[in-house]
Amino acid sequence: MKKLYLLSIVSACAYLFPQQLAANDTCTASFTYSPTGMTAFFYSSALLSPGTVHNWIFGDGSAGDASPNPTHTYLAPGAYVVKHYILNSATNCKDSAIKEVRIPLNDCTIYPKFSYQKDGEDCRKIKFINESIPLSQNVHFTWRFGDGTTSNEINPTHVYSNDGNYNVCMTMDSGHNCIKDICRTIEVQCNQQCHLEVKFEWKVAEDNQRKIIFQNQTIVPSSNTNYEWKFGDGILSHEKDPVHLYEHAGEYEVCLTVRTGDDCKKTICRKVMVAACDVRARYEWKQDSSRWNKVWLANHSQPIQNIWRTSWSYGDGNASQDFNSFHEYAQQGKYVVCLKVQSLNGCIDTYCDTVVLRKPDSCQNHAEFRFEARANNPLEFQFKPAQVNLTWKYYWDFGDGRTSTAVTPVHKFDHPGNYKVCLTVVTLNNCKTNVCKEIRVGVSVKCDTVQLKFQYKRDVMDPGRVSFSAVSNVPINKQKWAIIRLRLSSAPPPVPVIIDGINPTYNFKDTGWYLVCLYASTAGDCSKIFCDRIFIEKVDNVPALTGSDVRVLPNPVVHTAILEFQMEKPGLVNIRLLDVSGSPQVTFSGIGQVGNNRISVPVDRLANGFYMVEIRYANRLKLGKFQKS
Repeated sequence: MKKLYLLSIVSACAYLFPQQLAANDTCTASFTYSPTGMTAFFYSSALLSPGTVHNWIFGDGSAGDASPNPTHTYLAPGAYVVKHYILNSATNCKDSAIKEVRIPLNDCTIYPKFSYQKDGEDCRKIKFINESIPLSQNVHFTWRFGDGTTSNEINPTHVYSNDGNYNVCMTMDSGHNCIKDICRTIEVQCNQQCHLEVKFEWKVAEDNQRKIIFQNQTIVPSSNTNYEWKFGDGILSHEKDPVHLYEHAGEYEVCLTVRTGDDCKKTICRKVMVAACDVRARYEWKQDSSRWNKVWLANHSQPIQNIWRTSWSYGDGNASQDFNSFHEYAQQGKYVVCLKVQSLNGCIDTYCDTVVLRKPDSCQNHAEFRFEARANNPLEFQFKPAQVNLTWKYYWDFGDGRTSTAVTPVHKFDHPGNYKVCLTVVTLNNCKTNVCKEIRVGVSVKCDTVQLKFQYKRDVMDPGRVSFSAVSNVPINKQKWAIIRLRLSSAPPPVPVIIDGINPTYNFKDTGWYLVCLYASTAGDCSKIFCDRIFIEKVDNVPALTGSDVRVLPNPVVHTAILEFQMEKPGLVNIRLLDVSGSPQVTFSGIGQVGNNRISVPVDRLANGFYMVEIRYANRLKLGKFQKS
């Protein structure tokens, strides 16, 4: 309190002294600074007389500092206006200095991204939505619309003069040579004879969180209609109502293009959230060595501690709820056996495989096989016969000049490409059968299409214990994690915690904000970085933080939440609703006004539970909590 009281006196007295007092060699507020990471070291003039009183304003909304040579740590990179006031009554000295201090963006961690919407009335008017990280006043954007025009707005709206395909590019510049670009091709089509209204809905399948059921709601005038779905993960479909299984959780932009005739074509794109499931169903099977119609089923679902219940469907009308199972079939043939696994959190994952049964006295085909690329090396494959019998002989030809007689070999190809892999099986009664399959190995990866992020989950019993998992649209070969404590302090920034490992778990010792960065090497030798801030509210027996500067009405909320918060000045507001694991569930932005703000947020699609509200504007952060019921 004494420090704040002294600063108030200095500020008040500064206005009472004559404005015409001249600065001299021993009365100058000029200063220098030296940035190190997010911390700046400030130095006042060494010629100031003893007894000089200082007041520093750092430009980020924090409290001032009365030290002659203070050290200040900023929460975010950017440009800040720093003010330095000095006062010495004994020497009749009063002066002030203002300087812009630039805190660099470490490793150029900016992420340009945008989407767009077509105007409902003007077919050539396109609204561009800036989804880049970070969106702040210190980042400059340049838009090139592909028709020779440009804009420096954050979220521009552009009207094209003619139909056509346009390559739209956005350049994101945060200074200090940190510049990144992103380009997308958009189609502008105003065929007045094309009256299509393209619409679709989607829902999550009951048997698998990553299986999405798409429902095409487009009304077409004729049967001569073609559909093209782009699911956002590189997979296409031409079905009317497709069902798509995503390999990874995340946010995907799904686009449906409907074409009738030669000239009528329209496209709509929507964001689809694919939730991460905390269990993954897998099993292996083998035929009994003495009874041909008996199959042993080994449950390899992971992680075991998350599994609540399992359910087997044997493909012949029978089922069970065993964990590991066996089953006897009445007839030989092919059966699709499915294992459904449900977690303690209610997530369901299903895995199906084909079981092939033949009587041993018949020379049926025993050479069916399956294969799977290793997650950490797209050139390495695991091969497994559909039927395993240790009395049989297996001959593998991998199509690259090499062979194997192992039952379940692991083979590494030297180069990407298409290879014809063949398996020949010889049984005890000299029944010799052969199956060949063409496989695609090591598909080339364009680094600019690689997406990387991470998810995290807090321990229910120990909220300071957080498990991280990396997510990418291509295999990840190597991971390195950096965890940095963010705080306002006069001390130098803390040394980051570096973790070399796959999907680590870290025990946080203190509450507060942390910056977590994932450095990953992916397939195709691509290097990617993703950083995000997480808030640790409680560790061990530390009491949970109380109070809130965001008011949520009503609370609990059923359909629509009203967010109330105060702003000191108007500007862009970024709002996120996060679940208990810290994962964003709703993200949007808008323009806030000075004073009280009220924003309505639909929450019908959120699952019941507790959520955190995170509101960011300028260099400010406001938090709130609510319960969805």
